[in-house]
Amino acid sequence: MKKKLFLYFIFFTISINSLYSSDEKNQDTKDSTIDSTIIINDIYVKGKTKYDKEFISKISGIGPGALIDSYGVTINNIIKKLWASKLFEDISVYKCNENKNKIDLVFEIKDLNEIHDIQLQSDGSIIKNNFSIIKDIKKGTPISESMIQEIKNEIKNYYQENGYNEVTIDSNIKQENNKNILFFSIKKGKKVKIEKFIFYGNYAISNKELLRIINGDQSFLSLLINKHNHFFIHNNINQYLEKIKEKYQSIGYRFAKVLLESVWKTKSGNYGIRIKIAEGKKYYLGNVKFMGNEKISKDFLKNILLHKNKNETIYNKVKLTESIFNTKTSSIINNYFKLGHLFINLIPIEKIRNNNKIDIKILIKENSPVYIRNIKILGNKITKDYIIKKEIKIYNKHIFSIDKLMESLHNIENLSLFDKVYFKIIPIDNKSIDIEWHVLEKNNNELKFYGGVIGNDIKKFTGGFKFILNNFSIKDIINWKYWHPIPQGEGEKITIHGQLGKYIKSVGFSFLKPWINKDNPTALNMDTNYSINRITNNESLFNNQYCLIDENNPLFLKKIGVSIGLNKNINLLDYNSNISSSINGERLIFPKETDYIKTCNNNNVYKINNLFYSLSLKRNTISPDTFFPTDGSNFKLDFSASPPYSWFEKKKFSKKDNIWSEHFQLKLLGNFYKKIKENLVLKCQGELGHSGIYNTSSGRKLTPFDIFYMGGTSKKLGENHIPLKGYDFPEENSFYEMSKDGGTNYKKISLEMNYLINGSNNNFKTYLNSFLEAGNIGNSYESLTSLEMNKSFGFGLRCICYPFGILELDISYPLNSIKNDFYKKWKLNFNIGNIHFI
Repeated sequence: MKKKLFLYFIFFTISINSLYSSDEKNQDTKDSTIDSTIIINDIYVKGKTKYDKEFISKISGIGPGALIDSYGVTINNIIKKLWASKLFEDISVYKCNENKNKIDLVFEIKDLNEIHDIQLQSDGSIIKNNFSIIKDIKKGTPISESMIQEIKNEIKNYYQENGYNEVTIDSNIKQENNKNILFFSIKKGKKVKIEKFIFYGNYAISNKELLRIINGDQSFLSLLINKHNHFFIHNNINQYLEKIKEKYQSIGYRFAKVLLESVWKTKSGNYGIRIKIAEGKKYYLGNVKFMGNEKISKDFLKNILLHKNKNETIYNKVKLTESIFNTKTSSIINNYFKLGHLFINLIPIEKIRNNNKIDIKILIKENSPVYIRNIKILGNKITKDYIIKKEIKIYNKHIFSIDKLMESLHNIENLSLFDKVYFKIIPIDNKSIDIEWHVLEKNNNELKFYGGVIGNDIKKFTGGFKFILNNFSIKDIINWKYWHPIPQGEGEKITIHGQLGKYIKSVGFSFLKPWINKDNPTALNMDTNYSINRITNNESLFNNQYCLIDENNPLFLKKIGVSIGLNKNINLLDYNSNISSSINGERLIFPKETDYIKTCNNNNVYKINNLFYSLSLKRNTISPDTFFPTDGSNFKLDFSASPPYSWFEKKKFSKKDNIWSEHFQLKLLGNFYKKIKENLVLKCQGELGHSGIYNTSSGRKLTPFDIFYMGGTSKKLGENHIPLKGYDFPEENSFYEMSKDGGTNYKKISLEMNYLINGSNNNFKTYLNSFLEAGNIGNSYESLTSLEMNKSFGFGLRCICYPFGILELDISYPLNSIKNDFYKKWKLNFNIGNIHFI
């Protein structure tokens, strides 16, 4: 019993001691916490700063009465917040006036410089700021050394990407008129070229061939025109390596590696680079398998895959990849897109065999066809939605089709109402999408001026203008709320044009409605014009050998024309085809010759009435624009015919003062564009035409306005006048072997080499061209098949500059003459805005 009581006593004693120790420890902890917590009595701000203690307290989150720890954690957080504000160059925080657990905090800070302007100087000259990081800096923004370094880095990268690899940039801040201006002084140095390429490790491809691959051009002609200059630009070097790698992969070296091994500076200050090539083994194509395809047969897929791989034994990874994934060609993925399988997954798997063959197995997960849930149009502030929607050939609740999507894009671009058109596909789920059409509207109203001097006669200068409303709305013209400043948005086009010169005066008006109604994609076009041409003595067109023209009492050719027509896009070969038809009426009035009386006047005239129907078929695939096409072709077939009056006349036709013209005409025009190298394009053009009457025994003849004329550089007599550089318009005193009286047939061919010298700005582009032309006219079938033609060559300059349109300057030289070479001479032609395209 005593033993038990003793044990209880010992346990009680230990418990009491433990409890006391715990209370003592807790008390010590409380005292320690109280001692480590400091109260801020007040804060002070000093240094080169404009900010007061209220502002510092606000951004730091600390002020009088706040608690901080004695370990400095709170102070560190305060300093981090001040640095994060990006307002200060230097920050120091320390305590003073300590009194038990109360202190004062002192913020000694120095503000960053506030920049009011940033100027760039390159080699002493002020240059324009085109850097986004600078444009984002607002006036009065504090700027740090790190931000200045970021600006330097962007400027340096810009110059290095343009070949100035040794550019240096200095910066300093100057004060002018109480404003801080940040100056960047740029010493770009010279463009550093790659003077020498050294290849090693290449056995399958020679050094010469590798250089051709880097040049991106194997054309001997282009090498003569422009020697390749390779500037030391890192992006370009990476492209060179990738080109070489692709070439190796296209000839079977699937795992070839191409590396930039070293770079050194040559004595001339340029660079040399050494490229290492590890060719590896050459591989051949083995078995081809498809798995998972249901909508398209394996034979069809295999045909697509091997179609571009002309040598089916070589494993050409480049062509095989294009055949699978290239959305711009008839690839496997593109064929599935045509069927609406937008979310198709294609996984090519390669398996290498021991005999240097690679089997390829393509796993296809077709997924479900995708339906269009909704179509949205964004960005059009003027053009009405339904004008754009009418050009869209893909509709809500329809299966997606890549062909119809691209046709819709082409149609909207052809409206010529937008600077930019693109679409976005927004996935909704695995079976539906939304399509967003984004458009950027352009200033559609234009006022163009043009003019030109043909030859050396300044008296023949003609000026003109065109006022074009490209997005007009006729139906809103009576509603004043749509006048901002004119009613717009329906896509209708109104053109008012005129010409004025000593020898010609004209005025015209045309109206184009792109759709007759909301459901009919057919355009309506109406046109009317009136012109007066002054007749000169040497113009054989008017057969005035008995007419002496008095300069003091000039004679004139008057023309009144009106037409109405329809225009429609058709899917003949693709969506680039177009058909148009029109009914045209013209009246031409000009003085007639009088036998034995050698004077003419404007009261004794012929009146020729010309009523005819015209049909035109066009196909245009040129790109990227009409001013400087680099690819594609342009074809046009024109047919026109008047009523066959001779079929209904009871007696032989006799010449009268009032004549109804009878004729039919067929013209074929075409040109091709081929890009030889960057900015260098070859243009080939050919055209021919024939005019005739229905009944040659009726006594009727073609009027002077229904036959063809050739020469000069402008369409002086309209579409029947075929320009031919180097040769004057047919005149009585012409020295060239060109029919002065025109002809019923004509042919013309031309070759042009065009080189773009400035194309960065769409509103101002310039290119140089050299040309060879040949053409002739005649009155027989042999004139079309004969190789005898009037030839010329020359050089020119083309420049597009708004609002004047296209400026052209040509210097041409004729190669044919019926007399001695004394009459051969260079001819200068200058026109502003007066250019005709097919």
